[in-house]
Amino acid sequence: MRFEQLRYLVAAVQEGSLRRAAASLDLSQPAVSDQIRRLEEELGLVLMTRGSSGVRPTYAAELIMPHVRSVLRAESAIRAEASAISGLTSGHIASAPFQRRAIGCSPTSWLSSGTRIPTCSSG
Repeated sequence: MRFEQLRYLVAAVQEGSLRRAAASLDLSQPAVSDQIRRLEEELGLVLMTRGSSGVRPTYAAELIMPHVRSVLRAESAIRAEASAISGLTSGHIASAPFQRRAIGCSPTSWLSSGTRIPTCSSG
């Protein structure tokens, strides 16, 4: 099971059409259809009823959709946190006055320097 398959399923349910789901995802309809089919095979469930008027979620899909959405929210949170960590856009700084003086740097000096990693002297 892959995150993209779950995203495709959500898009198909929201759009009510594999063609419109594919367009909203900027993908081809066969690619979306194939990935949803693979997800169905992996889960051993039929998730969509397909017809000339579009697609509709099955009862099984309706039962798992809250979990699917929860997984996708968690994926988004993980990616945001990883981005914040790698870009150091947020975090915690622990410092005590004697430590700053002992190693020759302070949080204020490294935050104002614009560097990602502070340079400190030991003397």
